[in-house]
Amino acid sequence: MRKLLTALSTIVIALFCNALQAEIYKDFVPFITLKQVKLNYPNAKFEDLKPAWANEDEVMITMSGEGLNGEIVLKFSKDDKRRAKRLAENEAKSLNDNSKVLLWYIDFDKNYLALPLEDRLSLDWVRYLPMTPIPYERLLSRYGKPDNCDSNPEDFRPQCVWESKGVLINLSDDKKLVTNIDYWFTVKELFPSPAEEPKPSLKKKSPKTKPKKEPASL
Repeated sequence: MRKLLTALSTIVIALFCNALQAEIYKDFVPFITLKQVKLNYPNAKFEDLKPAWANEDEVMITMSGEGLNGEIVLKFSKDDKRRAKRLAENEAKSLNDNSKVLLWYIDFDKNYLALPLEDRLSLDWVRYLPMTPIPYERLLSRYGKPDNCDSNPEDFRPQCVWESKGVLINLSDDKKLVTNIDYWFTVKELFPSPAEEPKPSLKKKSPKTKPKKEPASL
């Protein structure tokens, strides 16, 4: 089952890479796991962060190393609580119901919960902190006019956001340089075409997840 899930993850990543637009940063696509990130960047340095707002299901790490122009912050989360609850409910139901659908979900959730932590942590959003600030004009030429520009509620730095692209930037006080860029996954990236949560079948499919929220400030 673990090999099947790994293979499916690879297929999902490949499909998203082909379908997504340029707002996805590097190869940090929806549903990619912490394990896959580490496989993609075997020589990178990873450090755990402990933001005050993170709960037990959330993990944030920084990634740096030779060949990376700056630092990358990655925020992951796992779906253990929801799956454990569904598993318990379905196991209770199975005492009186042995339908294939119910048994499929029991098997699917059991195998997920048995995976190592790095296989269960799924990427929510990315923050790129370049070594050298990027001219704001470059992002305008890439993404066009922002949907909204305001100020960061914590330090009042100027910031702009492209909601439809899942991109937020913090600017220098003169609004000429970009100090960091946040990327989060919009519904378009998460679900290129309308789809329901996977139905039981002989071929396991990747589970549907809720759209990720915009990155929180550190």
